[in-house]
Parts: sequence; C-alpha cells; structure tokens
Amino acid sequence: MTSSIPSDALFPVRKGNALILYREFIDKEVAAGATYGLEKRFSELLGIHASLWSQLKKGRPIKDALARQIEHRTGRPQGWLDEERAEALLQDATVDPSWERVVAMLKEEWDASNSRGKREIRTFLVERRKQRVRPTK
Repeated sequence: MTSSIPSDALFPVRKGNALILYREFIDKEVAAGATYGLEKRFSELLGIHASLWSQLKKGRPIKDALARQIEHRTGRPQGWLDEERAEALLQDATVDPSWERVVAMLKEEWDASNSRGKREIRTFLVERRKQRVRPTK
C-alpha cells in the first residue's frame, strides 16, 4: 500500500497513530488490573526495545519497515499507521508512565469505594484544584 502523504509528512501521522495504539493498549491493561511495566510490555508487543519506544514517543521518525512491523504486531492492516486520523490529534506525545500508574491507582480506589469513599475522593480532588488555581485579587 502506497501512501499519498509525502514521506516527511508521514512522521507526525505515524507518531499520532502509534500513540492511539499505545492508549488502546494502556486502557486494556489498566482495565485488566495492570499498573506497572506498561511501556515495557507495549514495546515488547511491538517487538522493539523500550528505549526505542520512548524515542518514538518523543518524535523519532517511524520509518517504513518499523511502521509495517508495528502494524503487523498490533493486528492492523498494512498502511494503517500512514492514515491520518482525527483522534491522533488528541493524543499526548509525552505520555508519562507515572501518570498512568496514578490513574490506575485512582481507578482501583474508585472501584473499591462505596458512595462515601467516592465522595471523599471527589472532595479531595476539588480541594486540591482550588489550592492550585487560586484566583489573584
């Protein structure tokens, strides 16, 4: 499959689409209860070293051979990474693994809490936000 997008313009498209795959993987793993080692497991799924995945997230170009490998290993059709997607624009290029752990812990705590516990979590977050965003007079 040949893309109609110029080669240098493919790099941000591929990065955005790779981040979609990463977000889907994270969502699935967190739903299954995983909280640690998510980046490493994702890079293993792709068949690359974790440091290469880190570089790709930060903007290292995904060249043709690697793009096809990622598509193959994630069950996507050839050329999938080369297609522009609106949701790719919403992906954060700097997904922080510690953020993923915090979200997983919050989800776990939320799911284990009764209505009082959930109210306490909401109250804590609202108060924390107020402390961080105090209007200046």
